[in-house]
Amino acid sequence: MNKTVCITGASRGLGRAAASLFYTLGWDVAIISRNEAALHATAEELEAGPGNGHIIPIACDLEHRGEARNIFTRLQSAWPKLDALVNNAGIQGPIGALWENDPMEWERAFRTLLFTPVELCREAIPWMGRHGGGSIVNVSGGGATGPRPFFSAYGAAKTALVRLTETLAAECAHLSIRVNAVAPGAMPTAMLAEVAAAGPDKAGEKEFQNAVRIAENDSGEVMKRAARCIFSLCSPESGGTTGRLISAVWDPWPELAAHEEEIAGSDIYTLRRIVPKDRGKAWGND
Repeated sequence: MNKTVCITGASRGLGRAAASLFYTLGWDVAIISRNEAALHATAEELEAGPGNGHIIPIACDLEHRGEARNIFTRLQSAWPKLDALVNNAGIQGPIGALWENDPMEWERAFRTLLFTPVELCREAIPWMGRHGGGSIVNVSGGGATGPRPFFSAYGAAKTALVRLTETLAAECAHLSIRVNAVAPGAMPTAMLAEVAAAGPDKAGEKEFQNAVRIAENDSGEVMKRAARCIFSLCSPESGGTTGRLISAVWDPWPELAAHEEEIAGSDIYTLRRIVPKDRGKAWGND
């Protein structure tokens, strides 16, 4: 029996790269996207390549409440169990100073980047728990580990997603469900193109120049590495790693299993408040 994975935002970019990798390695893959034409084109391309699994394309708009339940109702009629969920679907959200953002677009970013993964996890976890466990990977990055001026909605939502990841990991431990987040690194996606189109006045000079540089020089290796990192966290090769934010670019994720006990007993790869004594200061320690 093949392993099964559900991947959102799978008709392009990182979601498509991850779907291709899982399928090539023998998994059954459900690919989710709002773009029906691109979704079916992706399904046809994957099925024409190597792999002995099955592709289930599901076209839906995850911003609509209830779609998560519809997805899992369909998957439970097709699969006996779910081994992995990859919450990859995302939007850029409003770019520019907070007080100049459209408040409806700010809320929409949270709906897509945080509330949709919440709804999908609510459906996936009980199913996984009934069949021996599984793995959830939430795609983060984009300001979760530090301030990202002019991208307040995206950065705040992704930070919340990381803390959700840590919390779910603790709640699901007794179900043998691992929950991790991945910071994939900057890639030449449609979202990055939005940054370049916004220009330096709205996006900031640093973000604008970074977007232009990546668009001109990217070799595709960052996306491939991010897809491999996601696969690793969904497979036994990452050991019992859970509740962590892993950088696909910078962290030694192929070696996580060898350091499982060290990681589990520490705050490595987590978001934590820093107090004066953590930086060798004598004040503020009482």
